[in-house]
Amino acid sequence: RNDVVVACALRSLCITDGATGKKRTYAVNYQQWRISELTDTDGKPGLETIVIGSNGASAYQAGILVIRDASKRQRNYTISAAMNWTLREITDTDGQPGKEIVIVYGDNPTNQGIWIIHDRTQDIWNITYAQMKFAINSTVDTDGKPGAEIVVLVHSDSQMNGQYSVQIIKDRTRSRYNYYFTGFAMQINSIIDTDGKPGAEIVAVYNSSDGVVLGIKVIRDATRVVQNYSFANTQFSIAEVQDIDSARPGAEIIAVYTTPIGRPTGIRV
Repeated sequence: RNDVVVACALRSLCITDGATGKKRTYAVNYQQWRISELTDTDGKPGLETIVIGSNGASAYQAGILVIRDASKRQRNYTISAAMNWTLREITDTDGQPGKEIVIVYGDNPTNQGIWIIHDRTQDIWNITYAQMKFAINSTVDTDGKPGAEIVVLVHSDSQMNGQYSVQIIKDRTRSRYNYYFTGFAMQINSIIDTDGKPGAEIVAVYNSSDGVVLGIKVIRDATRVVQNYSFANTQFSIAEVQDIDSARPGAEIIAVYTTPIGRPTGIRV
Protein backbone atom coordinates (compact mmCIF):
# COMPACT_ATOMS: atom_id res chain seq x y z
CA ARG A 1 0.00 0.00 0.00
CA ASN A 2 1.11 3.55 -0.71
CA ASP A 3 1.96 6.07 2.00
CA VAL A 4 -0.57 8.84 2.62
CA VAL A 5 0.63 12.46 2.73
CA VAL A 6 -1.74 15.09 4.16
CA ALA A 7 -1.79 18.45 5.91
CA CYS A 8 -2.84 17.33 9.40
CA ALA A 9 -2.70 20.61 11.33
CA LEU A 10 -2.17 24.34 10.80
CA ARG A 11 1.61 23.94 10.53
CA SER A 12 2.12 20.20 10.27
CA LEU A 13 2.39 17.64 7.52
CA CYS A 14 1.66 13.99 8.30
CA ILE A 15 2.82 10.94 6.39
CA THR A 16 1.12 7.65 7.22
CA ASP A 17 3.06 4.50 6.36
CA GLY A 18 0.93 2.44 4.01
CA ALA A 19 2.34 -0.85 5.32
CA THR A 20 2.37 -0.27 9.09
CA GLY A 21 -0.13 2.54 9.58
CA LYS A 22 2.45 4.49 11.60
CA LYS A 23 2.15 8.27 11.32
CA ARG A 24 5.10 10.62 11.11
CA THR A 25 4.62 14.37 11.63
CA TYR A 26 6.79 17.15 10.19
CA ALA A 27 6.65 20.80 11.22
CA VAL A 28 5.93 23.31 8.47
CA ASN A 29 6.92 26.77 9.66
CA TYR A 30 4.76 28.74 7.25
CA GLN A 31 1.45 30.51 7.73
CA GLN A 32 0.31 29.66 4.22
CA TRP A 33 1.57 26.54 2.50
CA ARG A 34 0.65 23.82 0.06
CA ILE A 35 2.07 20.53 -1.16
CA SER A 36 3.46 20.97 -4.67
CA GLU A 37 4.29 17.37 -5.54
CA LEU A 38 5.97 14.16 -4.46
CA THR A 39 9.07 13.35 -6.46
CA ASP A 40 12.69 12.23 -6.15
CA THR A 41 15.06 15.16 -5.60
CA ASP A 42 18.00 13.50 -3.83
CA GLY A 43 18.53 10.43 -6.02
CA LYS A 44 18.02 8.04 -3.10
CA PRO A 45 15.17 5.55 -2.55
CA GLY A 46 11.89 7.16 -1.59
CA LEU A 47 10.11 10.27 -2.81
CA GLU A 48 10.49 13.73 -1.29
CA THR A 49 7.51 15.92 -0.46
CA ILE A 50 7.88 19.43 -1.93
CA VAL A 51 6.11 22.19 -0.01
CA ILE A 52 5.69 25.83 -1.08
CA GLY A 53 5.20 28.22 1.83
CA SER A 54 5.01 31.86 2.86
CA ASN A 55 4.64 33.92 6.02
CA GLY A 56 3.39 37.04 4.33
CA ALA A 57 5.48 40.07 3.39
CA SER A 58 8.30 39.60 5.91
CA ALA A 59 11.74 39.30 4.32
CA TYR A 60 13.21 35.81 4.12
CA GLN A 61 9.94 34.20 5.18
CA ALA A 62 9.01 32.23 2.10
CA GLY A 63 10.55 29.28 0.36
CA ILE A 64 10.62 25.66 -0.66
CA LEU A 65 10.54 22.96 2.01
CA VAL A 66 11.78 19.49 1.03
CA ILE A 67 10.72 16.70 3.37
CA ARG A 68 12.77 13.50 3.11
CA ASP A 69 10.60 10.92 4.80
CA ALA A 70 13.04 8.08 4.06
CA SER A 71 15.64 9.68 6.33
CA LYS A 72 13.15 11.55 8.58
CA ARG A 73 14.75 14.88 7.65
CA GLN A 74 13.72 18.13 6.01
CA ARG A 75 15.45 21.13 4.47
CA ASN A 76 14.18 24.63 3.77
CA TYR A 77 15.37 26.75 0.83
CA THR A 78 14.56 30.31 1.88
CA ILE A 79 13.36 33.01 -0.51
CA SER A 80 12.38 36.56 0.34
CA ALA A 81 8.61 36.85 0.54
CA ALA A 82 8.95 40.45 -0.62
CA MET A 83 10.26 39.20 -3.98
CA ASN A 84 8.09 37.85 -6.76
CA TRP A 85 8.93 34.24 -7.49
CA THR A 86 7.34 31.08 -8.80
CA LEU A 87 8.18 27.40 -8.90
CA ARG A 88 8.64 26.76 -12.61
CA GLU A 89 9.10 22.98 -12.55
CA ILE A 90 10.92 20.06 -10.99
CA THR A 91 12.94 18.03 -13.48
CA ASP A 92 16.39 16.55 -14.10
CA THR A 93 18.68 19.27 -15.43
CA ASP A 94 22.14 18.02 -14.50
CA GLY A 95 21.98 14.39 -15.58
CA GLN A 96 22.63 13.19 -12.02
CA PRO A 97 20.28 11.17 -9.80
CA GLY A 98 17.42 13.25 -8.41
CA LYS A 99 15.48 16.08 -9.99
CA GLU A 100 16.30 19.78 -9.69
CA ILE A 101 13.89 22.49 -8.56
CA VAL A 102 13.70 25.40 -11.02
CA ILE A 103 12.51 28.76 -9.68
CA VAL A 104 12.03 32.06 -11.53
CA TYR A 105 12.36 35.19 -9.39
CA GLY A 106 12.42 38.96 -9.82
CA ASP A 107 11.16 42.09 -8.12
CA ASN A 108 13.01 44.69 -10.21
CA PRO A 109 15.25 44.79 -13.31
CA THR A 110 18.41 44.58 -11.22
CA ASN A 111 17.32 41.62 -9.12
CA GLN A 112 15.84 38.89 -11.29
CA GLY A 113 16.82 35.50 -12.56
CA ILE A 114 16.56 31.75 -12.21
CA TRP A 115 17.42 29.48 -9.32
CA ILE A 116 18.29 25.85 -9.93
CA ILE A 117 18.15 24.02 -6.60
CA HIS A 118 20.20 20.83 -6.48
CA ASP A 119 18.66 19.12 -3.49
CA ARG A 120 20.99 16.13 -3.83
CA THR A 121 23.96 18.35 -2.94
CA GLN A 122 21.94 21.15 -1.28
CA ASP A 123 23.43 23.65 -3.70
CA ILE A 124 21.79 26.52 -5.61
CA TRP A 125 22.93 27.88 -8.97
CA ASN A 126 21.76 31.48 -9.24
CA ILE A 127 21.51 32.74 -12.83
CA THR A 128 20.92 36.50 -13.04
CA TYR A 129 19.45 38.67 -15.81
CA ALA A 130 20.11 42.24 -14.72
CA GLN A 131 18.48 44.89 -16.96
CA MET A 132 17.13 42.26 -19.36
CA LYS A 133 13.78 40.80 -20.24
CA PHE A 134 13.77 37.02 -20.10
CA ALA A 135 11.33 34.14 -20.15
CA ILE A 136 11.80 30.41 -19.92
CA ASN A 137 10.31 28.75 -22.97
CA SER A 138 10.93 25.07 -22.22
CA THR A 139 13.05 22.63 -20.30
CA VAL A 140 14.04 19.95 -22.79
CA ASP A 141 17.04 18.00 -24.07
CA THR A 142 18.65 20.02 -26.86
CA ASP A 143 22.13 18.47 -27.06
CA GLY A 144 21.46 14.75 -26.72
CA LYS A 145 23.38 14.51 -23.44
CA PRO A 146 22.08 13.63 -19.95
CA GLY A 147 20.00 16.32 -18.27
CA ALA A 148 17.49 18.69 -19.83
CA GLU A 149 18.53 22.17 -20.98
CA ILE A 150 16.58 25.27 -19.98
CA VAL A 151 15.73 27.31 -23.08
CA VAL A 152 15.38 31.03 -22.33
CA LEU A 153 14.42 33.86 -24.70
CA VAL A 154 16.38 36.98 -23.67
CA HIS A 155 15.91 40.59 -24.83
CA SER A 156 18.45 43.19 -23.74
CA ASP A 157 16.57 46.24 -25.02
CA SER A 158 12.93 47.29 -24.86
CA GLN A 159 13.17 48.65 -28.40
CA MET A 160 12.51 46.49 -31.44
CA ASN A 161 16.11 46.83 -32.64
CA GLY A 162 17.58 45.54 -29.39
CA GLN A 163 19.54 42.34 -29.09
CA TYR A 164 17.64 39.11 -28.80
CA SER A 165 19.17 35.80 -27.91
CA VAL A 166 18.07 32.25 -27.38
CA GLN A 167 20.03 31.18 -24.33
CA ILE A 168 20.61 27.53 -23.49
CA ILE A 169 21.28 26.83 -19.83
CA LYS A 170 23.32 23.65 -19.43
CA ASP A 171 23.18 22.74 -15.78
CA ARG A 172 25.23 19.61 -16.36
CA THR A 173 28.30 21.78 -17.04
CA ARG A 174 27.13 24.94 -15.22
CA SER A 175 27.36 26.91 -18.45
CA ARG A 176 25.22 29.07 -20.73
CA TYR A 177 25.38 29.41 -24.49
CA ASN A 178 23.75 32.26 -26.42
CA TYR A 179 22.52 32.36 -29.99
CA TYR A 180 22.42 36.10 -30.72
CA PHE A 181 20.11 37.83 -33.19
CA THR A 182 20.74 41.57 -33.29
CA GLY A 183 18.12 43.81 -34.88
CA PHE A 184 15.42 41.18 -35.11
CA ALA A 185 12.54 40.38 -32.81
CA MET A 186 12.52 36.65 -32.09
CA GLN A 187 9.75 34.27 -31.14
CA ILE A 188 10.21 30.58 -30.41
CA ASN A 189 7.63 28.60 -32.35
CA SER A 190 8.46 25.11 -31.14
CA ILE A 191 11.21 22.89 -29.80
CA ILE A 192 11.16 19.51 -31.47
CA ASP A 193 13.44 17.00 -33.20
CA THR A 194 13.72 18.03 -36.86
CA ASP A 195 16.85 16.16 -37.95
CA GLY A 196 16.28 12.73 -36.44
CA LYS A 197 19.39 12.97 -34.25
CA PRO A 198 19.65 13.18 -30.43
CA GLY A 199 18.58 16.56 -29.06
CA ALA A 200 15.62 18.70 -30.04
CA GLU A 201 15.95 21.67 -32.40
CA ILE A 202 14.66 25.15 -31.60
CA VAL A 203 12.41 26.54 -34.32
CA ALA A 204 12.17 30.33 -34.15
CA VAL A 205 10.71 33.04 -36.39
CA TYR A 206 12.23 36.49 -36.70
CA ASN A 207 10.67 39.85 -37.58
CA SER A 208 11.83 43.14 -39.04
CA SER A 209 11.52 46.39 -37.08
CA ASP A 210 8.04 46.98 -38.54
CA GLY A 211 6.80 43.56 -37.48
CA VAL A 212 7.03 41.77 -40.81
CA VAL A 213 8.02 38.13 -40.40
CA LEU A 214 11.20 37.60 -42.38
CA GLY A 215 12.14 33.98 -41.87
CA ILE A 216 12.78 30.91 -39.80
CA LYS A 217 15.88 30.00 -37.85
CA VAL A 218 16.44 26.41 -36.76
CA ILE A 219 18.94 26.12 -33.92
CA ARG A 220 20.70 22.77 -33.69
CA ASP A 221 22.22 23.08 -30.25
CA ALA A 222 23.86 19.64 -30.41
CA THR A 223 26.22 20.99 -33.09
CA ARG A 224 25.75 24.74 -32.40
CA VAL A 225 24.64 25.33 -35.97
CA VAL A 226 21.90 27.79 -36.94
CA GLN A 227 20.09 27.17 -40.22
CA ASN A 228 18.35 30.20 -41.72
CA TYR A 229 15.33 30.00 -44.03
CA SER A 230 14.60 33.44 -45.46
CA PHE A 231 11.22 34.50 -46.82
CA ALA A 232 12.02 37.96 -48.15
CA ASN A 233 9.25 39.86 -49.92
CA THR A 234 6.58 37.43 -48.78
CA GLN A 235 4.19 37.07 -45.89
CA PHE A 236 4.25 33.69 -44.22
CA SER A 237 3.43 31.77 -41.09
CA ILE A 238 4.31 28.36 -39.70
CA ALA A 239 1.27 26.12 -40.05
CA GLU A 240 2.66 23.18 -38.09
CA VAL A 241 5.78 21.25 -37.19
CA GLN A 242 5.33 17.51 -37.39
CA ASP A 243 6.70 14.36 -39.00
CA ILE A 244 4.89 13.98 -42.33
CA ASP A 245 7.34 11.64 -44.03
CA SER A 246 7.52 8.81 -41.52
CA ALA A 247 10.15 7.04 -43.62
CA ARG A 248 12.76 9.51 -42.30
CA PRO A 249 13.24 10.50 -38.64
CA GLY A 250 12.58 14.11 -37.65
CA ALA A 251 9.68 16.52 -37.97
CA GLU A 252 9.15 18.84 -40.93
CA ILE A 253 8.31 22.55 -40.73
CA ILE A 254 5.21 23.39 -42.76
CA ALA A 255 4.99 27.07 -43.71
CA VAL A 256 2.35 28.89 -45.74
CA TYR A 257 3.40 32.04 -47.55
CA THR A 258 1.80 34.63 -49.81
CA THR A 259 3.69 35.91 -52.84
CA PRO A 260 3.46 39.51 -54.05
CA ILE A 261 0.63 38.54 -56.38
CA GLY A 262 -1.33 37.12 -53.45
CA ARG A 263 -1.25 33.43 -54.24
CA PRO A 264 -0.75 31.17 -51.18
CA THR A 265 1.65 28.28 -51.52
CA GLY A 266 2.56 25.51 -49.10
CA ILE A 267 6.17 24.54 -48.60
CA ARG A 268 7.99 21.95 -46.58
CA VAL A 269 11.32 22.73 -44.93
